[in-house]
Amino acid sequence: MKTISSLLRKSINDHRKSAIRIIIAPYLITTRGLDYNQSFEIIKDWVYDKCDKVERLNPRNFNHIMKEALNRSINQNWRPISFDKLKKQNLDLCSMII
Repeated sequence: MKTISSLLRKSINDHRKSAIRIIIAPYLITTRGLDYNQSFEIIKDWVYDKCDKVERLNPRNFNHIMKEALNRSINQNWRPISFDKLKKQNLDLCSMII
């Protein structure tokens, strides 16, 4: 969880959609217990205020990605991916986080 909190303080230039879907949205909803609106604002700030400044977002509008990830986390009680599983599935994203 310390790693996820540090991710939210970083700007990453790639794998942002995956980070939102499998790490950040589930973490904010199921681990931190935040509601949809609080979580959306945190992700929005991270995406538009940090990551977009490092490398332009593609697509420009990540709102639908954020909404989808948050709704899935709420409706299906998705938990963030484990660090070990992330290393196996997406080593590039894993290395950006640490």
